Amino acid sequence: MDFNSIGYALGPEVPLHCQVMGMSMTLEEEDVNVDGDDDKYFIFGAAAQRPYHENRLEYGLDVGLLFSMKNDTRHVEVSSGSPGGEIKIQFENQMLLIDYFAGGYIGFSFAKRLRLYAAAGPLIVYGRQEFDPEKNEYESVESEVESKLSAGLYGRTGIEFKIMDNFMIGAGIRAVTSGLKFKEPNGKIQYEGIQYVFNLSYKITSF
Repeated sequence: MDFNSIGYALGPEVPLHCQVMGMSMTLEEEDVNVDGDDDKYFIFGAAAQRPYHENRLEYGLDVGLLFSMKNDTRHVEVSSGSPGGEIKIQFENQMLLIDYFAGGYIGFSFAKRLRLYAAAGPLIVYGRQEFDPEKNEYESVESEVESKLSAGLYGRTGIEFKIMDNFMIGAGIRAVTSGLKFKEPNGKIQYEGIQYVFNLSYKITSF
């Protein structure tokens, strides 16, 4: 999306509202054979909101890119093969998530220092999971790599407080749902749920 072209069409006084974001999210673990709590992720990224109209009430485009990488160690119970029974294997779990979203937003400013906004639209998410078990005597337990690309939807809302000219600090929530799922042996999880957001914002008014 060419924000500069939009900027020329709207005029040089229409700002680009930029956000640098950090957020946390928990993905529920649906496999009883995997030890440990639900997966917790820390996600970082940036977004930009381009208004078609700006006053106390504004509306326009909402675009952003998020990134998360996680490495942890967990244990999983797997079949020991022909003798029967279960064994517990320790494995290294590596997960990569990239979330690109684009939609529309509406915002409202009041009391000169506070800004509320809400946005929604489609997203595309890429996920890569690597399952690397410790050395073991069972040939059935092997390393696996799984990569997927999926579409989904997002909605987000937040509040921002101006701390100086063109700079704001804020918090909010973001809800996502998608078809991105990962299966055993690394557990059954899906990229959907609530993300809790902290952000720093600034405005760019020249192009």
